[in-house]
Amino acid sequence: MLRFRVSDTGIGIPAERIGQLFTEFQQADGTIAREFGGTGLGLSITKKFVEMHGGQVWVESKGRDRVHLFFSVPLRMEAEAGR
Repeated sequence: MLRFRVSDTGIGIPAERIGQLFTEFQQADGTIAREFGGTGLGLSITKKFVEMHGGQVWVESKGRDRVHLFFSVPLRMEAEAGR
């Protein structure tokens, strides 16, 4: 299993908004989207792609302090090269 983590020390995400992060066209803070752009599709697409490969995506947040986005995907190692 490969586990990958991305940490963000930006403005954080309120706990009540985490459930919406993987919904299409949703963002934790719409005012930032207006200032910097973005459609709210990135995490939705990421979740679908990771799940297609048998993996999972999740978020851990400390309120407005730090956010960690994780994904894990199963890896299969070949015993011999060229199989």
